[in-house]
Amino acid sequence: MATLVEDAFGGVPQRPARRVVVTGLGLVTPLGVGVAGTWDRLLSGDSGVRTLKVEDLPQGQRAAFPQLPCQVAATVDDEQLAEAAAAANLGSLRRTARCVAFAETAAAEALEDAGWAPSNAAHKDATGVVIGSGMSCTADLAAAGVAIAAGQVRKLSPFLVPRVLANSAAGAVSIRYGLRGPLHSAATACATGAHAIGDAFRLVRSGDADVVVAGGTEACIDAVSLGAFCRMNALATGCSDDPGGAARPFDAGRRGFVLGEGAGVMVLEELWHALARGARIYAELRGYGLSGDAHHITQPPEDGAGAALAVRRALADGALRPADIAYVNAHATGTPLGDAAEARALASVFSGGAVDPSDPPAAVVDGPVLAHAPELLATLTEVLPTALRVGLTGGKRDCDEAAEGAALGASSTDPLLVSSTKGATGHLLGAAGAVEAVFAVLALAEGVAPPTRNLVAPTPDLLPGLGVGAAKNGSTSVRNVLIEFSVAGLKLPMLDALDLDYPLQPAETRLEDSLGVPNTDALIQAAPEPLSRRSTPSGGGAATIPVNLGSGSGGKGGEAAQGGATKMSEAERAAYRQVGVHMQRPMQQAGGGMFGGRRRLLARGGGIDSVGSINSGGSMWGLVAQGRKPEAQPQRPVQPAQGGSPDAASGSKAEVRFLIGVTSSCCTPKSKKLRAAVRGTWLAYIREHHPAVDVKFIIAQPDSPNRRAAIAAAAELLGAEAAEHGDLVVVRGADAYRNLPNKTVRLLRYMLSSARGYTHVLKTDDDCYVRFETLLRTLRPQPLPTIGLDGLPLSGAAAAAAASARTENVDSVRLEKVYTGCLENQHGFYPLRDPKSKWFISYEEMPDAAVPWERKYLAGWGYVLSRDVAKYIAATVLRYERFPSLAPSWWRGLHWEDVMVGLLAGDYIGEQPTGDIAFVPAWKTCHNGTAVKHLDVDAPRVLRGLYEQQVNEVWQHRSVQCSAGNYISDDYWSWKSWRDSLPNVEVI
Repeated sequence: MATLVEDAFGGVPQRPARRVVVTGLGLVTPLGVGVAGTWDRLLSGDSGVRTLKVEDLPQGQRAAFPQLPCQVAATVDDEQLAEAAAAANLGSLRRTARCVAFAETAAAEALEDAGWAPSNAAHKDATGVVIGSGMSCTADLAAAGVAIAAGQVRKLSPFLVPRVLANSAAGAVSIRYGLRGPLHSAATACATGAHAIGDAFRLVRSGDADVVVAGGTEACIDAVSLGAFCRMNALATGCSDDPGGAARPFDAGRRGFVLGEGAGVMVLEELWHALARGARIYAELRGYGLSGDAHHITQPPEDGAGAALAVRRALADGALRPADIAYVNAHATGTPLGDAAEARALASVFSGGAVDPSDPPAAVVDGPVLAHAPELLATLTEVLPTALRVGLTGGKRDCDEAAEGAALGASSTDPLLVSSTKGATGHLLGAAGAVEAVFAVLALAEGVAPPTRNLVAPTPDLLPGLGVGAAKNGSTSVRNVLIEFSVAGLKLPMLDALDLDYPLQPAETRLEDSLGVPNTDALIQAAPEPLSRRSTPSGGGAATIPVNLGSGSGGKGGEAAQGGATKMSEAERAAYRQVGVHMQRPMQQAGGGMFGGRRRLLARGGGIDSVGSINSGGSMWGLVAQGRKPEAQPQRPVQPAQGGSPDAASGSKAEVRFLIGVTSSCCTPKSKKLRAAVRGTWLAYIREHHPAVDVKFIIAQPDSPNRRAAIAAAAELLGAEAAEHGDLVVVRGADAYRNLPNKTVRLLRYMLSSARGYTHVLKTDDDCYVRFETLLRTLRPQPLPTIGLDGLPLSGAAAAAAASARTENVDSVRLEKVYTGCLENQHGFYPLRDPKSKWFISYEEMPDAAVPWERKYLAGWGYVLSRDVAKYIAATVLRYERFPSLAPSWWRGLHWEDVMVGLLAGDYIGEQPTGDIAFVPAWKTCHNGTAVKHLDVDAPRVLRGLYEQQVNEVWQHRSVQCSAGNYISDDYWSWKSWRDSLPNVEVI
């Protein structure tokens, strides 16, 4: 049959699938004029309903006011409307029909919010308008009828017809902005606003327009509408003394709706059109369904069959299941029959309202389905904002079950959440569906279900299997924002990401496969020699690339990568080893070298100035590492890699791409305070001067005997933070200190999974300060130092190696075999053998013979790895996890990631890790070459002080004060004594 049709009529051209997103919102409501004010009052449980006065009616209708059984309504504030119109340069709206004025004001806000102001012909032709009105301007028609009855036809206004047409608002918006795309209007009573948005959705999806301004408007608070609805017994009466309690959706005391007025408008846009211009995306519109009751002129069928059919069609259109829906903004107006029928319709569709936590939630509003598309989030993570969020909670259930640790959305038994916002806004008739669609989008964007005002006593059998909206006087608090999880680009609702039992996702499986881990048991039969005992891997030294700060060209990067650096000689290694020993003396030995001199100076009456330098001399670090210069600010930020494989080490287009991963505790107020301090200091500086540098806070999943309570508490603590900043990454594994492997290795997996092609990663903690310019310089080949930290010259082979060291590549950054940071111990794993140390590991757990104890490791609060080292470590750890028999003996007894990273990195690089004085421990003064400073305690206060000294450029030229305790800076033992005296501090 298909062949016969094609032969007769020709093939049907296939149109590409187009996705529709929401990029702008505008509101005029009884709660306020503008989205922000309306939303705030809605969440606060305020009411826009008031008692009418006779002056509120048009002049010719006031004689009927005493006869109206209902004298309450939800009206728009005229002063706010005039102010908003003036701010949007709409001019005077005095001669404009009220419903048109509402629509123009809301459309102006939505277009400004979307950042869409088409100025050329092509853009105007591709932008349409779909705005409907259910009742039009009844006051104008009433006035015209009075004139006709009086035989005064000449008193009819020449503007009467355009004022009362249902499409007058759509036409006015089109004319004002010159929008020549599809122009359309719906007029389907209370469904008008939802139908207008749904029709606009189809126009964009079908390719008839790239952008559509869509919504609904209504202004019919007059004696005609009030009297007519009262004659239908539809309005709540006898409420003049308590207007705020008149509208009672789903409540047992409901007795009719309250008439309201206003407008809701949103900007719908084709996805790639929005992405190309960098628009903010609130949500994606997934499906649209509509139906008719075919039952009665005013009453719905008791079973709500028509409404249920519309919802099912919307779900089918969006390829969604009922289990994918977490929240419904109900049409419920407060009428006895209507609310009951709608509740039964929802119950019949959602079969008890179970929410599947493995699916991205969505929201239903009077027909259209707003949703988060998992494939959208997975494939467009570089361009989509992290503000696509969803709210899963609401109602008295939060209050009643909080003590039990219940978190809605945390399990598949949680009910679907339903709320009606008409208790606050009244029934806006033709504008209702549009205004409530904006509320549903905001619920997704801010992760909160709005309340159902006046819901005090829901009918027990009214909502079988459904949870009813938020409590009477407020909104919900538990958040469930989408958050990045485990690998770059994988976003999940937070309640899922925080769950230790959440199943492995395809993106994670693809990452593991890309690491080249064997998936057979063949290797078990021939297990290799433990990696820490293997010989040095073959190959040359570290490749380098030129530092390109924005030109887009890598210069001679290919040549440098091929042969710019040679393998370090034994003499050079000896020099670095000796430097490492010198670096540790201030920590291991008290009262020696320069510290004794400083004490003597103090005893003679001298002092230490405010930035930690001796008054009579320069920086105490002035003798260290000849060849280092005061920090120079680069003129352009580091740019992303341009083409090629991220694992490639050469190529003239290669550039540095940095990821800074800040490990942080998941769920404590202290860690939240630290993250806030970091964002307000060095992270703010980096984002201003180096926007291409990515910074993510790495947190692990909470663990507790009461798993649900732990997840709920974590979501409550992190929700608003994740929604606002979008820089939190949850990684797999319990948030425990002694847990191998944990956040560091999973940070490396995150780095390797990103499409951004990171060349380096800095692992640091939330109590550290980072200076990126100096950090970048630590990766440049430096001439070997000739003087140690104690001021004594290096001797023998080390001095000879330093004298002959080549310095041609000082402007290049090492791209391979980078493992550098602070070398914090002198005798291998000294802290691990100290029974007083929190890192202690007994000989029984790990014999000396199991590991090369002479190998030093870099302090876990800050070190840099190049991509090749990160990939080797991540792949090796994954291999050991899958095939424990392949792991060396030390693997089973080791608890500490930083030691593990040191062992594996040393295996790969084939040499001792390299310490760098730019990584400064907690007890040392911050010299002008500091790249990463560990603060350890009092971090928020010290972070702010360091930030002020950085932005004021003091730190570029001299040492600065970076300690908070009463001890001599750079004296480890004085610092340790002070630190251990603090409350709630683990002794190191």
